[in-house]
Amino acid sequence: MAHSGRTKMGACVLGLISVLRVAVFKGLLKDLREDEDSFNVGTISGSVKAVVCSLKEQSSEEIPGGRPQQLRSALSVTHLTKMRYLVVRVTKCEGLAVADTDTSSSDPYLRASWDNMVQLSPVLEETTAPVFNFTFFFPVRCFSPKVEKRRYQETALLYELKSKGDISIQVWDDDQTSADCLGFVRVTMRELLVSKLWERRTLKGKPKNTESDEDADEMRKKPLLTQWYDREEECRIFDGNKVELRGCPLPNSQTALIFFEAHFYPEFNEEVGMKAESVMRSPLMDESSADKWKSKEKAFDRENLQFSQNYAMPFPDSIGARPCKEDLMNRGNLRRFPCVSWHPQTLDPLPLMAFLVKIITDEEYAMPALLLHWMNCITWSSTSSQSRSGLIPAGGWKDPQYFLFTRKGPAQDHALLLCSILLGSGRDAYVCKGTIWTTKETEDIEDETKPMYKEAPKLVEHVWVMTREPGGWVTFWEPCTRDLYHLPNRWRPSNVDPANPAGTKGELAPINESKDAAEVETGDSAVEVSTFETPDMAVVGDDIDNLPMLGSVQRRPKAKAKVSARDKLKAQMIEQRATLPIAPQMEMLTGHDQVQDELDPTKHTFVDWLPYDSIDVLFNMENVWANHQNHHPACIRYDFEKEARAGDAAPWSKLLKDDEERNQYRFDFINTDVIMDPALKRETLSEMEVDMINEMEENMRLYRQKRGFDTWSDKRPDLLKEITIFLDIQEQMRHIDVDLAPIWRKTREEWRETEKYLVDKLQFGRCKRRYNRYGTPFDKGENAKRHKAYIDEQTKSWDKLLFHVRQLIDGGKTFPTRKAKEFSGIPIHFSTVDKDSIRGYLMKNKQYKEILERSEENLEFTVHCKIFGLLGGVQSCWLYFGVQSIMPD
Repeated sequence: MAHSGRTKMGACVLGLISVLRVAVFKGLLKDLREDEDSFNVGTISGSVKAVVCSLKEQSSEEIPGGRPQQLRSALSVTHLTKMRYLVVRVTKCEGLAVADTDTSSSDPYLRASWDNMVQLSPVLEETTAPVFNFTFFFPVRCFSPKVEKRRYQETALLYELKSKGDISIQVWDDDQTSADCLGFVRVTMRELLVSKLWERRTLKGKPKNTESDEDADEMRKKPLLTQWYDREEECRIFDGNKVELRGCPLPNSQTALIFFEAHFYPEFNEEVGMKAESVMRSPLMDESSADKWKSKEKAFDRENLQFSQNYAMPFPDSIGARPCKEDLMNRGNLRRFPCVSWHPQTLDPLPLMAFLVKIITDEEYAMPALLLHWMNCITWSSTSSQSRSGLIPAGGWKDPQYFLFTRKGPAQDHALLLCSILLGSGRDAYVCKGTIWTTKETEDIEDETKPMYKEAPKLVEHVWVMTREPGGWVTFWEPCTRDLYHLPNRWRPSNVDPANPAGTKGELAPINESKDAAEVETGDSAVEVSTFETPDMAVVGDDIDNLPMLGSVQRRPKAKAKVSARDKLKAQMIEQRATLPIAPQMEMLTGHDQVQDELDPTKHTFVDWLPYDSIDVLFNMENVWANHQNHHPACIRYDFEKEARAGDAAPWSKLLKDDEERNQYRFDFINTDVIMDPALKRETLSEMEVDMINEMEENMRLYRQKRGFDTWSDKRPDLLKEITIFLDIQEQMRHIDVDLAPIWRKTREEWRETEKYLVDKLQFGRCKRRYNRYGTPFDKGENAKRHKAYIDEQTKSWDKLLFHVRQLIDGGKTFPTRKAKEFSGIPIHFSTVDKDSIRGYLMKNKQYKEILERSEENLEFTVHCKIFGLLGGVQSCWLYFGVQSIMPD
């Protein structure tokens, strides 16, 4: 790579096998230097389109029976190019956990990765002691041929091998819908290169034994015509026999073991291993690393405990005053400030920053609407402890690669993956951990005929993602509901002059500061102290009438009376409390008395449509910040850059306070890159649709049969065609950004028939108006240029959606219903294609059970399914249940 001056900056080696699956690439840019800091230049990423085609062809052609390929197996090496390889040979596993309770067994396979390459073994069905006898061959690709010269063997060569990462061997249970990790082992380059075990190997494995040492010497003297991969070499062997597999979340009464070995072929010089001990030592290998993070976590907890106690003094009934730790007196409704979690496999303590990684995806999957839909379609699954307590367990965070392999997880895993993709697309993204009040409906176990009753409200922990957008906007990304929440004037861009906030080109003017509010410069930001507070922070009793309120709370009229000395003192205390840094910031509440559908973001800031009740912790790849302002996310600023003045408390308290602490608490990220599976092919999805329809029809028939009802089906192609159009529309609506829809730029009287049908009948956006009353930052100012491709794509998607709605309306006039019958039905979306899970969800759906329990004569049922494939092997599954009944007289 070179800049305009034609000076070479560095080089990078990229493998093109992966772009056949996902058309993006990412690699480390390196320069041939003997100093490690100068060796790593940076990162290069982008997209490339590659197709497999015959020689002299420009596109992939259809070949009957598939494209012929050379046979590859564990012992086949003839397809390999002559070069150096990292060889990982796995013999067997023992004592694996049971993943399939129906068969009391598992379907294990191996997933080995190194240097951003992933290779898989065949699946061995129904066994917990698989004998693989499988060998993985990873080519050793160096960015420069000079790196292996003797001059660089103790420097640049070791830096190159270190940059390729550890050898990872994972055992997974094969499942089409999701997967379970059966164990994991990791071998560092240092462990391999410092091994003292030397044995002779060919690329195929151990050489055949000769009759005697003399015969062996004679065989070596004879000039045999052997292939390069049959030549015996002295290799440094990492012996992995009987190594414990860790990281399996499934219960297991046995100790899972793996038997393997790893080595390079041909081997590097012995001098390389001698220097590897010092060069490749990682900060995580320090024996005190775990203790350091534990002590840092305790210090962070003490700081936040002190903050919550100070918060409780003026606002004892607010969320901010909730305890930070669970004990005998406080077993729920906590407000915690986590900063450390456990590595998913090694179980070592790591800061939350280590779970993030910049992920480069196809451009279309970086667009907000499709990105949120994709995240929402990954199966949602929480542990029983998290579901019961509402608290994220200490080891409840999983890195994006682990999450993509399992394709199921709780809200925090969805947020980590979403934030990693946003970071990879160049956004200023953060993972947010906060709380929400929930009310759960519970069914009477002893008597199912009794109606559901609501439990007491419960404060549970929730995780979402935040981005800071140009112009001072903050956007919350909620993967649970696919919603975007836009908040104007919530941070000051670093290029804005505080003395002239409106003078920066392309940026909105920051909010006006109150003359009564003193500016507090924090460790990360400049935050204006306010004199207002939110409803849940108001004190009980008559004091509520003396404070400004958030929302439409009406004050009780009071009779005029003389002000006593006690009342004056009380008013002074209330006024003093309103100036505290933890009070809601007054400038965040402008426009709370406005009732119009759309507000002006240059004049108003009030936001009352957030689903979150508190925001506690934010983190990205650099640091963790604890919120020491007001607890409500709509009432605070999100400035992290500026340092706090001496003696002032920091509104955002950092985990790593300064550069000295960053050097002291160094860590390695769990992943440096992420491998994603491509979307499933249409042929595979069609087979899944047929299986799903058959399963749901059988489920419906058995349910009605137990109640003495007949079940007749209507599967006419013309009827299924209309339902398919309807399900296509349902999927397309999930790709539309509600705030960018053109209908909000028109009055309802100007709407076309298709647009009215879309909102009124199909419930587009689940709202009758634009959800964010300030609109979206994606189409404002300089930000509109950055999102031009997204806005253009949304316009095309909108036109395509209206075209299909017109087809649906026209088809409804001649809908193929049976004579003298009427047709009704319900579409249901699922974030899984697991049939057992879907059956369980359906039996909790009231509308579905009403259809099943209909007892009229001559009913005809229609079950239809449409599955859409998404990146990462994720599926968006739609099921439609229709019924035709005799029309009333």
